Amino acid sequence: MHYYPEMSTVEFNKTDHYKKIEKNLSLGKWLKNLREATGYSQSELGKLIGGSSIIGPARISDWESDFRPISKAIAKKLAAFFNVPVEKFI
Repeated sequence: MHYYPEMSTVEFNKTDHYKKIEKNLSLGKWLKNLREATGYSQSELGKLIGGSSIIGPARISDWESDFRPISKAIAKKLAAFFNVPVEKFI
């Protein structure tokens, strides 16, 4: 890896390119990107947000492929878990 001292860092999430990408992501793709970026498997995420009733990986897959909508209750849990606005999942 090269270090270029004359270059400054860029906050990618504040660039126009990021905003364009984000705008085009479906709810499911947004969820999948967050899950993968944080290193969780579908099974792990289901256990973490499911509480006493574990959410299976098939349900997570359905959400990520936009096959099944995400309920408001789950959207709130996902938003809190990933520390993002709940609107990302509704």
